[in-house]
Amino acid sequence: MSCALPERPTRIAIVGAGIGGLMFAASLGEGYQIDIFDHRSSLNGDGFGLNIQPIAVSELAGLGVLSRLCSLGIQTRAHRYLSSDGQQIMEEPRGRFAGEEMPQLSILRQDLVSTAEEQQDVQHASHSRQLARLSTGHRSSAPGTRLHVS
Repeated sequence: MSCALPERPTRIAIVGAGIGGLMFAASLGEGYQIDIFDHRSSLNGDGFGLNIQPIAVSELAGLGVLSRLCSLGIQTRAHRYLSSDGQQIMEEPRGRFAGEEMPQLSILRQDLVSTAEEQQDVQHASHSRQLARLSTGHRSSAPGTRLHVS
């Protein structure tokens, strides 16, 4: 039996087509066959707006999508707390307005999803397979996680 590591894998399964799953797929680059499994049958913009913190924006910038996201979203200037009668209680600058290198972005989830799709032309595998069940090995004698696909 060999102890050598296998060559770089070329096929990767990602469970979950949320922001994390899509951006992970986009970050892998070329040379991989990526299967994304999700309980939904299509990628869409379910949900509302997102407030992306500067540290996360720096990761997205590394994927080459910063200018696209800045054109779709808005740079968050400040976080404000107001009283019930509208009087400002506190204000805290955010992103570049707070001296950060990267902005804090407020963007629609759909815009982030479409940017991820455009960036890597991510293929969603649910048209041919549905995520049936993700189970941890606690019910069997085998350790680890198993993905059951139908």
